[in-house]
Amino acid sequence: MTSDLTSHQLTAARPPIPIDYHPIEGPAQRLLVSGEQLHANACLHCGSDQQQLLTAGHAYTHAGGLAWVVVACAAHLARSHEHSPSEAPPPSV
Repeated sequence: MTSDLTSHQLTAARPPIPIDYHPIEGPAQRLLVSGEQLHANACLHCGSDQQQLLTAGHAYTHAGGLAWVVVACAAHLARSHEHSPSEAPPPSV
């Protein structure tokens, strides 16, 4: 799975950065992100920097394994919570 990089990000001099993304809830994912996304200056999923950005988890780079706090816009953070596994239902009696 990759994030949706904007045309501006794709034409920038730097290639996308491969990361292992560990969201606050849900399984880890492999993504390709821009430097702005890695440095928490843009939404990890859509690349937007025009909205309020909220902590979305951590990213680990493949080169050196450095950990970075990453952010997402409210819409993408809500979507990721919808798709994360919920707690198991209580056992039937």
